[in-house]
Amino acid sequence: MPLPTFNQKDFTRLTDGAVKEPASNVVTPREVKAQESIRRFKDIARLVSDWIWETDDEFRLTFTSQRVMENLGFHPLELKGRRLTEIGKFVGEDGKPLFLKWKAPFRDKLFVVKDRAGKKRLMLMGGVPVYDNASGALIGARGTAEDITERTLAEEKLKKSEERYRTLYNKSPVMAFSTNRDHRITSVSEYCLKILGYEKSEMIGRIMTSFMPEDADKTELLQAEDLPEDDFREENCRFLCKNGEELDVVISSTAIREEQGAIVQILNVLVDITERKRYEASLVRQANYDSLTNLPNRGLAMDRLGQAIARARREDYMVALMFVDLDNFKKVNDTLGHAAGDELLVKMGDHLSGCIRESDTVARLGGDEFLIILPDLKAVGHYEIVAQKILDRCSLPFELCGHEVVVTASIGVALYPNDGDTPDILMRNADSAMYRSKSKGKNTFQFFAPEMDGLAHQHLILENQLRRALSRDELALRYQPVLDAKSGELVGMEALLRWRHPKMGWIPPGNFIPLAEESGLIVPIGEWILETACRDARQLNEKLGKEMFVAVNVSARQFANQKLVDAVSSALEKSGLSCGLLELEVTEGVVLDHVPENKETLIRLSEMNVRLSIDDFGTGYSSLSYLKKFPFDTLKIDRAFISDIQEDSENAALTKAIIAMAHALGLTVIGEGIETEEQAAILEQWHCNYLQGYHYSRPLSIEAYENFARKLIRTKA
Repeated sequence: MPLPTFNQKDFTRLTDGAVKEPASNVVTPREVKAQESIRRFKDIARLVSDWIWETDDEFRLTFTSQRVMENLGFHPLELKGRRLTEIGKFVGEDGKPLFLKWKAPFRDKLFVVKDRAGKKRLMLMGGVPVYDNASGALIGARGTAEDITERTLAEEKLKKSEERYRTLYNKSPVMAFSTNRDHRITSVSEYCLKILGYEKSEMIGRIMTSFMPEDADKTELLQAEDLPEDDFREENCRFLCKNGEELDVVISSTAIREEQGAIVQILNVLVDITERKRYEASLVRQANYDSLTNLPNRGLAMDRLGQAIARARREDYMVALMFVDLDNFKKVNDTLGHAAGDELLVKMGDHLSGCIRESDTVARLGGDEFLIILPDLKAVGHYEIVAQKILDRCSLPFELCGHEVVVTASIGVALYPNDGDTPDILMRNADSAMYRSKSKGKNTFQFFAPEMDGLAHQHLILENQLRRALSRDELALRYQPVLDAKSGELVGMEALLRWRHPKMGWIPPGNFIPLAEESGLIVPIGEWILETACRDARQLNEKLGKEMFVAVNVSARQFANQKLVDAVSSALEKSGLSCGLLELEVTEGVVLDHVPENKETLIRLSEMNVRLSIDDFGTGYSSLSYLKKFPFDTLKIDRAFISDIQEDSENAALTKAIIAMAHALGLTVIGEGIETEEQAAILEQWHCNYLQGYHYSRPLSIEAYENFARKLIRTKA
């Protein structure tokens, strides 16, 4: 009787577990046997990782198991009726096509096939011919196919790796020496002497472990008679050089025996792993310590905080966690440059470390944020003393790049177990308390209170809402007039950003612009400001028949994006505004950042005839002589100088000198923050070119600005 075959319908029924009952209640022995055969096949098909196949006498597939879908991605029905040679080919060990003799069983034949994605898969196939029991004619074949693609690739990769390692090892010089049964050195390679720095006479005859002072206890372990049965041992130890340096080495010892089996000598090969050890130690340090301050990083700090909490839970102690954020650190970066900012962070880390016990931890989280862990606290109040000590220490001036700088700190304090019993909860609550310190005016510390828990969440919500503000037309520009100091005529305007929140109303710029800077949103917002301001300025000039400039503030973050020139070009092209009527106001930080790209960007903008202005001059640490290196057209004197020029003689003298020196450099000078007629008169007397401030007008919408301009033009007519 011929062997039973199973079609696709049979297999689907089997793998779905659907074995139908016979039509009648009488089950013949033959049916029982067939059902048992089906069950066995079902179990095999489910358990084996290979896929099972069967062909007819023309070697067209009549059946493939479901496993083919995992291997090739084809459904069994897609392969039914196709010859094996249509979907792939058998190849020999030499990679050439192999033609099988189907009349004999075969195994471990490589079959190359492409899966549904078109990727080549390697199958190891085996099969047997199927004959008709009655006639003896060949009626097909059946067998299995194993996917060996990944295994073959792994073996090839391993083989190549071993070949590379063997080549490298064979061509590399090695340190080697031999010892006798008494463990005394009998010969040394020249390369070993070169690396260790000894003369041959200084090593011959000495016991090997005399060069391993830290590992003298390994003397017995390294004795010849204690070598393992395979006569090979490998040990890590430190080996002493003549200059006193100790190398980390791996000593591989191999016994050399005489014909009778007795050990005559031991060949020792030393591999210097000192650099590897240092590198591993460096990796461990990099993973756990901040590269700038050498303080523990966030990961190590959280681990230590977890240990402190676990210990406090056992011993019934308290743990205090302090979140320290430097106030106005960005201003130091913007005015003195990142090098000064880095120096400040290092010094601040030293200051914080000087305020705590040896058992405490100071860590840097990143940016200007630090974390202080005070474990094993038995009494209330110690953390308050530390917090106040930090504030006092921070209030001392820092010497940075030849400038004296004072930086304050805002501190949030959370306590275990009152404010949280896990590192994450304590961290979040200390962060919330720190934000409360910021809102209280900075330079203070606050303890966590339950109502603070939502502050950080609100901060995140505000950032997300700011992201959507552009698409929802919630941002708006207001324009403050700039007038000629002598004639009083309108010459330009400064574009100022405002945000009208649908629920909170007008949000002060100081509440969202720093958030835009931190999150990087200032870049797309800045592009919108440029396009809107240029469009408004061109339309306004057309209506008034004048050529007034518009000034737009550009932050250091926009310069860092390196797409500022493209954004300016696009805004000018879209609006049709003349390049000479756009003035970009940049902070001193852009000048002092010492980034070559910033200078290159300023030069490119100047070559486009875009006017460049240094904003808020005098609030930072720049000098007029430094401005000669940059293509600025305008200098704006900060309102802090102008507000008391009538009362402060030193301030007045400084302001007057700045104006004179700026003119000597060919710069136009704008005085901002003018609030009185007297201030305007003094600056006009000192030859300040343009004036701007609330004395003339608050920032206005473009419609209100047009009305203001028309009224002023009529007055001057």
